[in-house]
Amino acid sequence: MIERIEVVKAYGDKAMHVIANDLGLESYNERNKSGKCPVHSEKTASFKFNPDTFTWHCFGCGHNVDIVSHTIDFNNMSYIQAIEKLCDEIGIDSQIEKRDNSQQKRQDETEYTKPSVKTVDLEQPMINEALNRGIRKSTLEFWRVKSATTNFKVKGETVKRKAYAFEVYDEYNELVNIAYRSKDKLFKQEYGCKLIMYGAWHVDPSKPLIITEGQFDAMAIWQSGVTNVVSLPAGASNRKYLEVNYEFLKQFPELVFWIDNDNPGRLAGNNLKEKFTNARVVIHKEFNDANEVLINLGEKEIVRFLSELPPLPSGIKGISEAHYNVDEPIEAERIETGFTDFDRHTKDLRMQQLSVIVGRDNEGKSTWISQVVAHQMYRNTKTFLNSAELGDQGIQEWLYKQMINGESKCYNRKVGKYGAVYSLKSSVLDAIRKYTKDKLFIVDPTDAEMISNNDIMFERMSLLATKFGVKLFILDNLQAILTSKYSDLNRDQSFFMERCRQFAKTYNCHVMVIVHPHKVEELKVDENTSTGNLTKDNVSGSKDITNKAHNVISIERNFSGEYFDMIMTNLKNKVNSLRYGFKYLFDNETLNFYNDDMNRINSDETWKKFLADDVDRKTYDKITVLKKYNN
Repeated sequence: MIERIEVVKAYGDKAMHVIANDLGLESYNERNKSGKCPVHSEKTASFKFNPDTFTWHCFGCGHNVDIVSHTIDFNNMSYIQAIEKLCDEIGIDSQIEKRDNSQQKRQDETEYTKPSVKTVDLEQPMINEALNRGIRKSTLEFWRVKSATTNFKVKGETVKRKAYAFEVYDEYNELVNIAYRSKDKLFKQEYGCKLIMYGAWHVDPSKPLIITEGQFDAMAIWQSGVTNVVSLPAGASNRKYLEVNYEFLKQFPELVFWIDNDNPGRLAGNNLKEKFTNARVVIHKEFNDANEVLINLGEKEIVRFLSELPPLPSGIKGISEAHYNVDEPIEAERIETGFTDFDRHTKDLRMQQLSVIVGRDNEGKSTWISQVVAHQMYRNTKTFLNSAELGDQGIQEWLYKQMINGESKCYNRKVGKYGAVYSLKSSVLDAIRKYTKDKLFIVDPTDAEMISNNDIMFERMSLLATKFGVKLFILDNLQAILTSKYSDLNRDQSFFMERCRQFAKTYNCHVMVIVHPHKVEELKVDENTSTGNLTKDNVSGSKDITNKAHNVISIERNFSGEYFDMIMTNLKNKVNSLRYGFKYLFDNETLNFYNDDMNRINSDETWKKFLADDVDRKTYDKITVLKKYNN
C-alpha cells in the first residue's frame, strides 16, 4: 500500500480547498489560508492551512487534519477506502491489493456472525456523561459511538440496560461487531462476532500503533492529537484477539501498548510482547489509564507522555518492567503429558520451557510421543509434530490406533498372504480427520525447504505459534532434524538447542526435542527398581543438549516382562529436582502405556461425534477415569 505521506504530498494544495468547502469553514479566507476552527467556538480565525505539510491546524485547540483524515471522517470511510478514493482522484496507484470477498474466510474456516442489535444515535445524557470523562461529542461521532438497549448477565440473572454501543468496523469499513458498556460498568460483546481491534478502520499501517485496553482510553489519546490508536476488542483478559488480529497488527512498524496499571493489564502486555518483537508496553505511573490522564491532566499530558518515551538499548529493560508471577493461577496454561503421576510430580510442563526426551531405539519413545499428542487433542492444545522417523503414515497409524483403543468394529478385516489384515473403515477415518482438524500439524514431506533448512522450519513454527495458536512443538529427533550451520557437530547442537529455548520463551509455548543416548546396556530390573539406568550424561552429543533444557525425561523399556513394561524417569526438572521413576504397563490392544493412576484406554472419545449415522456410535466399557489432581 502507498504511504499516507505520499498521498498527502501528491494531493497538495488542493486539500486546502476540498477540506474548507466540505466543512463550510466560517470566515474562510483563501488568500490567507485561514478560517474559524470547525471543532471549537472562536471569534478570531485560528484554523490555518500549512502549504509545506498540506494540513489544516488550529492554533487555538490544536485540532489537526490532512486530506486523508478528512476523507475518513467526512465520508465515513476506512483508511484503506480513503487512500483508494484519493489515489483515484489524482490518478496514482494506491498499491492496495484488491479484496476478493469470496476468500474472506479465515484459514481455519471460522464463520462469524454479524451484529444483530439495532443501535441509535446518542442522546444528550450519554453525550454529557462522556463529556464528564473529557470526551467531546465530535470525538464520539468520529469513533462511531451509538447507544442501544441490550441484555447483560449479572450473577446468573439477565438485566436490561441502556449502554454505549461501540460499533467495530474492519479495515474495509464493514461492521463486524458491537461492544457494549453500561453506566454501571457492565460489559459485553455480540456473541459469535469477530474480535477485531476497535478503531481498525481508520489507522495508518505505516505508522506506529498505540493500543489501549478500553474504548474511552483510545478516544482520549485520539482527541489529544495522537490519532493512530485502537483499543482491545474485549478487554485485557481475552487472549483470542491476538490470533484474530495477528495479520492486522504485524503491518505496523511498532506497537505501543498503553496498559492499565493493574495485574490484568501487565499480563495482557506480556502476551502481546510474546507475539510481536516490535511491541513495547507503557504504564503511566500516576494514573491508571489514558482516560484518567485526560480527566486529571488534560490532552497535553497524553501527548507529552507518549512523545517522551525513552527508547532503551536493544536487549535491555528495567527490572520494574520484568514479568513476575506474584500469584500464579492454579489453572495457569501448562502442558499435561497425560501420564498422570508424572504430571502430578512436575505440576505439568510450563510454557516458555524446553524439554529433552531421551530413549534408546525401539524402547517406546514413539508410543510415548503419540500418547502425549493424543492427550493434547483431548485438551484442545494445538500441537506441531515434526517426526523425521515416523513420517506421515507412521504418525497416523500409531495415533489413530491409540485413539480408537483397538475397537474391532472400527476396522475392515481382510485375509492376505500372511493372514488377517486390518484397515480402518473409511467412515472412522473421516471422523478422526474431522476431529483432529486444526489440532495437530505435521511436516509436509514434499517440502524440501522445510526439511533441509532449520531457518525455514523455525520461521514456519513462529507462524504456527502466532497465527494458529500452537502451544506444543515436538521435534523428533535432534539427529535427524538438525541441519549443519557450523563445522563441528557439538556447536551445531548447542546452537539448535539455544534456538529451541529462545523460541519457547518468545512464543510462550513448550518445545520438546527427542534425542538418542550413547550405547548403554539394556535396563535390568527387579522388584526394587525405582528409576531407569539412563542419566543426563548418557545423552549423545553436546553437553548443551541437557544443559539448556529445563526438563530431561528418559523413556526405557523393560523387556523381561516382569513388574512393568516401561519406566519414565524425571532426570531434570526445575520444579521438582528429585530423580524419580514412573512405571507403566503396555496394552497390546490399545497401544497405550498405563498404570493404576491412568486408564488402559484413551478416555477421549470425542472423535465419535463425527461418525456418520450408519456407523455404530455405541461406547464401550472403560476403566473409570480418576479425578484430576489439584495443582
